[in-house]
Amino acid sequence: MKEFTARSLTPRRLPSHDHAEDQALNDPLTGACSRVTMLDEIGKAISSADAAHPDAILLYLNINGFRSVNDKFGHETGDRLLVEVARRLESVCPNGHLLGRVSGDEFILLLRHSGRFHPLHPMLNRVARCMSQPFMLGDLEIGISASIGCVVIEDRNTTPSELMHRGEMAMSLVKRGERKGVCLADDQIIRDIESAREIDRKIQHAVKHHGFFLHFQPTVALMDGAVTGAEALLRLTDKDGSTFAASEFMAAITRTEYGDIIDEWVFAEAIHLLRLEGKDLLGRTGFRLSLNVSTPILTSSGYARHFLAKLKTAGLTPESLALELVESHILRNNQILIENLTVLRDAGIVIILDDFGSGDCNFQELAKLPINSVKISSTFYAGIQTGNTSEKALLAGIVGIAQKLGYEIIAKGVETQAQADHLRSLGCRYAQGYLFAKPMLIGDLQEFANKQTRSPSRPNSTES
Repeated sequence: MKEFTARSLTPRRLPSHDHAEDQALNDPLTGACSRVTMLDEIGKAISSADAAHPDAILLYLNINGFRSVNDKFGHETGDRLLVEVARRLESVCPNGHLLGRVSGDEFILLLRHSGRFHPLHPMLNRVARCMSQPFMLGDLEIGISASIGCVVIEDRNTTPSELMHRGEMAMSLVKRGERKGVCLADDQIIRDIESAREIDRKIQHAVKHHGFFLHFQPTVALMDGAVTGAEALLRLTDKDGSTFAASEFMAAITRTEYGDIIDEWVFAEAIHLLRLEGKDLLGRTGFRLSLNVSTPILTSSGYARHFLAKLKTAGLTPESLALELVESHILRNNQILIENLTVLRDAGIVIILDDFGSGDCNFQELAKLPINSVKISSTFYAGIQTGNTSEKALLAGIVGIAQKLGYEIIAKGVETQAQADHLRSLGCRYAQGYLFAKPMLIGDLQEFANKQTRSPSRPNSTES
């Protein structure tokens, strides 16, 4: 990281005798600069930027826990806290800075160095530490922290809005737990931000122009290859005709406002397709349609009741459906999540925990989850091919724990006959993977299921 030269920028508060003008230039609550003023000053910093000797940085701060302060103590206390946050940020920064408030609980610091040299990271740590100290509002002690995004101003070929956006996106990575404390928007982060924005645009286009479709990957019985269910897998078609699997854009869906819309569409489309081209599947005894559901949706109060109402309207029984959630996405001790899963399971819907054993929850915590079945990740199969005793023992241990907890076991990502044989020997009854079938359109799934019913046999390896 480049370091900063000493060159001062005198903060301009731009005082005015006109009250309306003051309101436009300064935040009336905290006295910090308004967004308009900050954009103007950032523009001036850009115009004098020197890539060889950058001397200005932009910090984008979001106050963690501010909403809970408002909810618990009221908006008046929240306002007092914002005033104190502004004062503390003013006091901790060197001369030549400018503080702005850009939204309810978000601030911007425009920093330039004066008088003596200051390396970047000590300054960032200083700002982060000052925000982590408790705030005293009379007799009330409030503990908060800040998620901080940092942008070095060194490119004259950018805009104030773009720099603010980069700072906000870097901050959001900290807010989501993908970075710790302060995230510096370096070249890699900027590339990641641009990539994320491009995926967001693809999702928006797909929502508006019907660019989503579904594939279905069958689940088969390891004993005879009979189809026992199918997982609906979301696909996205871009405007240039290219297709993307869900793994490439699901993270983006969770950060956009389209999660609920897409969830509703997947349910309706899967049922529609089954009724249109997969009627025989719905009539099969024991056949279950499996849908993936994200943690944010499962943590919505009343989601389970809403889902069961949709199921009833669609004329399907709960026993014909399974819902999958990924272990690594589970929010520990989230009561709403547990309540929703419990209601759904008790109604007869099978709850499947995907990628079992790969998350950071311990088995004691997993045992408390209201689930019926687990999918074992293919990452545990390496020892089958290589004969590695330790890896095979780990796989056997994971399967054994799942069995002792009473879970039905599905092996996912099975690609070779050796894997299928070994998993069967451990007690796995069901599997998914390219050994049996790739994800396919609903008509192909119907044909595949009928073929397996007519001539059930042990699966043979297929090209992946």
